[in-house]
Amino acid sequence: MILVLNKSTKWTSERLAEHVCHLKSGDIPHSALSSASRCVLDAIGAGIAGFQSPAAKVVRQFCKEFFSKGTASVWFSDKQLSTAGAAMANSAAVSVLDVDDGSRLACGHPGAVIIPASLALAQAAGASGRQFLSAVAIGYQVAVNIAASRDLSKLDTYSTGRWGAYGVAAAGAWLYGLNPSVLAHALAISGNYSPMQSASGYGKVANNVKEGIPWSAMTGVASLGLAQEGLTGPLDIFDNPEYFNTSIILQTLSGPYVIEQTYFKPYSCCRWFHSGIEGLVDLMQQHHLSPSDVHSVQVYTFKEALTEKNDVAPQSLESAQYSYPFCLAVAAHGGAKALLPFDEKWIGRKDLLEWALRVQLVLDQELDALFPRQTAARLVVNTQQERLSRLIEYPLGDPANPLSLRDHQDKFFALSRKCLHDDECHKMVKSVDDLMNDDLTGLILNLEKCRVKGC
Repeated sequence: MILVLNKSTKWTSERLAEHVCHLKSGDIPHSALSSASRCVLDAIGAGIAGFQSPAAKVVRQFCKEFFSKGTASVWFSDKQLSTAGAAMANSAAVSVLDVDDGSRLACGHPGAVIIPASLALAQAAGASGRQFLSAVAIGYQVAVNIAASRDLSKLDTYSTGRWGAYGVAAAGAWLYGLNPSVLAHALAISGNYSPMQSASGYGKVANNVKEGIPWSAMTGVASLGLAQEGLTGPLDIFDNPEYFNTSIILQTLSGPYVIEQTYFKPYSCCRWFHSGIEGLVDLMQQHHLSPSDVHSVQVYTFKEALTEKNDVAPQSLESAQYSYPFCLAVAAHGGAKALLPFDEKWIGRKDLLEWALRVQLVLDQELDALFPRQTAARLVVNTQQERLSRLIEYPLGDPANPLSLRDHQDKFFALSRKCLHDDECHKMVKSVDDLMNDDLTGLILNLEKCRVKGC
């Protein structure tokens, strides 16, 4: 049943837009800006590692041919495109290796959508460093709360492409200082133009679309531009209780900044596997086990992890990243660092395929009841002499088990050192740090001047 409001009551989209457009830079807490800075460094590291991947190259070439030239930088190149084109091209690089940040509340990946798009919008707006970080925090706040307002049990897919554009539109409207009416329509347009991604919920064939994330980045920018030109959207988009819980959406108005609850991935594979990987690595290190010492492994986990493709003999990077048994096999043979980033050299190795067959995935009702608040796993490793067990409730990088600042930087260097010179890596880190000092120019210059080598 659609909620019918009287003429004096504003739609949720309008109330949300008024809140966003009336925010001042000083309204965003320092802790949220600091979290945004970490998210930016994380996204750039993912973009460096993913820049030379075939899928990112295809999207980048498409954007160069399809979108007009403009003032927004295509990272690590001398190309500049329209804001929408640069947002899409850079988003593809950030999302392609599945090492980008995520939100438990939204069950998806806000950073790969919002950060590349917000930076392109910030260039167009002539924004400062802190304004850019503020826009990122606002984008997360809007997108994550909208995503979290859905009944996740009724969704056929959690794909980020369905909701990421809301955050882009909000970030851009705030940067441009637009009228709330424009943003309200931009949000409504974003919700209708975003990719539905239904096949992500049932398809079992590996692919490059990455939850529609690059398309969603472009859609948010395009929706904002269309609204500025007078195109209207259905302003009651969030007011149907069959689809959205408006009280959760309106937490944006007074709730804590959700960007501070972002999780970060130390392994470039499906986040749902990280607890199992961490448990396996811990047990093997603690008991000095070699891969051949492990006779079998049982992974007790939640339903969603079991419904991934889980191909024990993957033929592509994407298929490998969504195979719990194969990711465990890589970790058993190469340690945790073998998954940062995921190297295609592991694919096709006979010893890994044989080891992956030793893994049994088991639904655990208690752990399943904790999803999506937790993505836990209990590992049982069987050797010839003993049976070892480890429960990981919060894998490394979760808000309850956060990466330290040093961990963030170590992740960045692990992703970038094969692709950039050391001095370029250090300059990039410094330019992200300088965002808090209100300098955006340094980051843009580094993204334009650095040239990614074959990673």
